[in-house]
Amino acid sequence: GHEWVGSVSYAHVALISNLSKTGRVVLVAGITMEATEAAAGFLLNPSSSQQLLEILGVHDTVPIPDFEVLLETSELDGTPNSVGVITHRVYPENSSLEMPAQ
Repeated sequence: GHEWVGSVSYAHVALISNLSKTGRVVLVAGITMEATEAAAGFLLNPSSSQQLLEILGVHDTVPIPDFEVLLETSELDGTPNSVGVITHRVYPENSSLEMPAQ
């Protein structure tokens, strides 16, 4: 028969200001390609993105703050299976990942 092989991986998602502070960027990176795919799916799924907003303390009238999230993903036969938030960090306004002056 077919043997099911599952594994756990991790992904990092961040919403931060760009270097010139004229806009914002979303960063999505996973340890594996499947973890990256699972993280992107997590952001694009209305149910899980709503869960993320609740974790971040964002309500309808509050803008989304700069943040970072560490996700744990599981894969089954190379296909993303589930995603969960391990931890998160919310940055106060105008303070995310400041680059030192050159």
